[in-house]
Amino acid sequence: MKETGIVRKIDRVGRVVIPKELRWKYNMECGDMIEIYTEKDSIYLKKYDMETNVMEQVEIMYQTVERMEQEIKDTRELEEHLKRVRSKLEQIQKK
Repeated sequence: MKETGIVRKIDRVGRVVIPKELRWKYNMECGDMIEIYTEKDSIYLKKYDMETNVMEQVEIMYQTVERMEQEIKDTRELEEHLKRVRSKLEQIQKK
């Protein structure tokens, strides 16, 4: 983490002004959303990128669907195997 040397005071309602130099550097404009992260005793701010967030969510959903499809396939294979075993057991019982 890089030190900026910038210190700001929190106002009565908990607001902190992000210096314009940093807003310019990170392409932050009035109305932009920021994400807030914490780790141990630190707070981190990050410009919220909705497109990246949506793409991450789509990837998670895609992976979930792939896992579900594999589970369905595995379940069907197991059902077929159990049917074969049942059939063999019935044949053995008839003898």
